[in-house]
Amino acid sequence: PDTAYSRAGNISQTVNLAVACVNDGLVQVDDFPLTVGQLSVRVVSAISVSDSSSNVLRFGTLPEGNEENYSPASAKAYLSVASTGGFDVKLSSNDWFLRNVSQAGGLGRDAIPFSVIMKTASGTTLNQVTETLRCDASSSRLGTQSLALEARLPANAAQGKMAGLYRGQVTVDISPLELVSSEQSSGCTTL
Repeated sequence: PDTAYSRAGNISQTVNLAVACVNDGLVQVDDFPLTVGQLSVRVVSAISVSDSSSNVLRFGTLPEGNEENYSPASAKAYLSVASTGGFDVKLSSNDWFLRNVSQAGGLGRDAIPFSVIMKTASGTTLNQVTETLRCDASSSRLGTQSLALEARLPANAAQGKMAGLYRGQVTVDISPLELVSSEQSSGCTTL
């Protein structure tokens, strides 16, 4: 029916024809309905991504001697993904470095390495650039997968570096899978 939630995939339904008499107020229906066909519908994936936080991960002022995996609250972002089919998530960056930016916009000589991990609500973690996070379709019309993105720095990241503004870029690729199997639950696994 209209507005009903349907997962992506192939859906088949038998179409039956029954006969009723107008004289009896359509109450008496033929006891032997006739199958007149099979209706097959292919539902492809629909996906929606919303960003409930800033899309800028900020480390702020770096302490001279930060601990390994330093990640303040401002270096985190949150995504919600609703999908009628499964989807893959990958993380990438040009070089996984924050580069010193001059006032004129050019890149300075100093660079700070960083990493990013992604966590699901169920605790699955994606932290390798070679890994893929595979998530299942939403379990209902309002269901979403919650993904937390956390940027991290190595120990003593700022030591020996020039003061100033540093920038880097992380790309989160979310790719819908066209069809899903009926056995899917609504979780994520690392591939």
